Amino acid sequence: MFRIVPVAVRLLFPFVLALSPAIPAIAVETSESLPVVLVTATRTARTVDQTLAPVTVLEREDIVNIDVLTVPELLSGVPGVDFRLQGGPGKVADMSLRGTNSGHVLLLVDGIPLSSATVGTPAWEYLPLAQAERIEVVRGPRSSLYGSSAIGGIVQMFTPQGKGPAHAEVSVMGGSLDTYDVRASVAGATDDTHYYLGGGHLYTAGINATRPASSNFWLDEPDPDGYRNSSLAFRLGHRFGNAEINVHLVHAEGHNEFDGAPYANAEDFLQEVAGVDLSLSPLAAWQTRLTVGESRDDRDDFANGVFSSCFHTSRVYTAWQNDLTLAADHLLTVGVDHQNEHVSSDTAFTVTSRANSGVFLQHQATFGRHDLIAGIRYDDNEAFGGHTTGNLAYGLHLTTRLQFTAAWGSAFKAPTFNDLYYPLFWGYHGNPDLRPETAHTSEVGLVGTPVWGKWEVRAFRTDINGLITTDATYTTSINLPRARIDGLEAGGTTRIASWDLSAALSVLDPRDRDTDQTLPRRARHTAQFGIARQFGALHSTLTVLNQGGRYDDKANTIHLPGYALVNLHLGYALDRSWTLEGRVGNLLNKGYETISGYNSPGRTMLIGIRYVPYQRAESD
Repeated sequence: MFRIVPVAVRLLFPFVLALSPAIPAIAVETSESLPVVLVTATRTARTVDQTLAPVTVLEREDIVNIDVLTVPELLSGVPGVDFRLQGGPGKVADMSLRGTNSGHVLLLVDGIPLSSATVGTPAWEYLPLAQAERIEVVRGPRSSLYGSSAIGGIVQMFTPQGKGPAHAEVSVMGGSLDTYDVRASVAGATDDTHYYLGGGHLYTAGINATRPASSNFWLDEPDPDGYRNSSLAFRLGHRFGNAEINVHLVHAEGHNEFDGAPYANAEDFLQEVAGVDLSLSPLAAWQTRLTVGESRDDRDDFANGVFSSCFHTSRVYTAWQNDLTLAADHLLTVGVDHQNEHVSSDTAFTVTSRANSGVFLQHQATFGRHDLIAGIRYDDNEAFGGHTTGNLAYGLHLTTRLQFTAAWGSAFKAPTFNDLYYPLFWGYHGNPDLRPETAHTSEVGLVGTPVWGKWEVRAFRTDINGLITTDATYTTSINLPRARIDGLEAGGTTRIASWDLSAALSVLDPRDRDTDQTLPRRARHTAQFGIARQFGALHSTLTVLNQGGRYDDKANTIHLPGYALVNLHLGYALDRSWTLEGRVGNLLNKGYETISGYNSPGRTMLIGIRYVPYQRAESD
């Protein structure tokens, strides 16, 4: 961890000055607000402070004010998140959380895992932001609750739930690159029943995904690469005394163009998550929940309009969770889950299905100024057998406004179907002898909640054994013996004279411990800054994202320089229900790459109008 200290000190110095305790002397305006409650970090409804975990919660208002079109654009402003993009909207977007691999982040949609079983990662680029009411991001290992993949952390998207009288909402935006985004929904609640039905359609003509001078001749297709995504979300819930049932669905499908001929340069895609949740309180101290659902990730690839291949994957998921209140400050969670992954493809995988069962136990307790969370889980996977993970987190309230936290957690990542069973094609083939990746993370932190806002600083170390990557000739997958990621995170929010300010900083040292090379495609530092203010009917938000340089290859010979992106959002309230909105992305028209050879959008502009009934806006 000593490598990151000099860099961290230089970067943290202006940050600390901006958010230091001297701020209250500058006429800071504050207001006591209700604590944010989330469920992802502990699988139970707890406040942010009670989870003892570094988390970011994006509510509906945050999503509207940032006003972006895709999930990668939205999450790029979250601390610890780093996206590697293969072009503009809709193109492959690999997420790294705290410097881990793209397959080390678990995506949940309304509690149900969603990712491709073949590549082992979520298609973040296709996830319909139009259907997101709330997104929770938890940094750090969570395999002790969720099993495979949660090495770097978890992202969970929640779809809307109807509230209040029946109402409709509509928004229409359009602008650069022939882009338009249309969303509409109807929702409400009557007595013990709530409902929501929403749809959206996003289209953009896009940009040329790759540079014309790309060294890979088959990527040299100098034309715009378009993208369209049509989505639908549905939720219906009813309460029966001490029981409640919810039925929910998220569906997205569309078409995406990219540079990749002669093998494939376009695909039709489908993402879908459907589920049923049944909650029951047999006793005052006992809450039980049963979830049954299925997720799908389908791709049909085309080369110049001619079908070339298909990869359809699905996951059937069942979970039964019981929360037992042992005493006022003691909550015990016991649960089991089971999932079955299946691959249907014209590619001849030697194995096309596998099952995983897990059982988990977690205890959350408070003893005066001390908070404690301990958990353990055992997974039995059909492909590689059993695996045990655990976590332990401790919090000490040094004062009423200052908390010390320490945590340790273990995690693992199961090899994907591509890693294990991909048949020989263009020189590459799977490796059935691969072992699961295993990881251990240790973390310490300080969290302050002074009268002027909130700040936090955390340092962590993640050791990964058996990191799955390709060999030196890119012909098969191998387990990298040892990798280590040292990191430091800092962040804070405050209000000064009606200005809302936020800042965050992540500094990483991700290394292959055998070669001492920096792990590729990870920015060594990322800084975010946001400023917002209301001027009468006008609401303005300015965000800045600065990322340091990164290496594009394992040998650290190809270096991509850092960059800074400035985005501006303006919203003008025409009346209590109608808002005129505008956004300028990449205001300074900065050219940059996160993967060598792939372009990124320049300056883009969108303008539109949004209708949200006054009563609905007030209830939010």
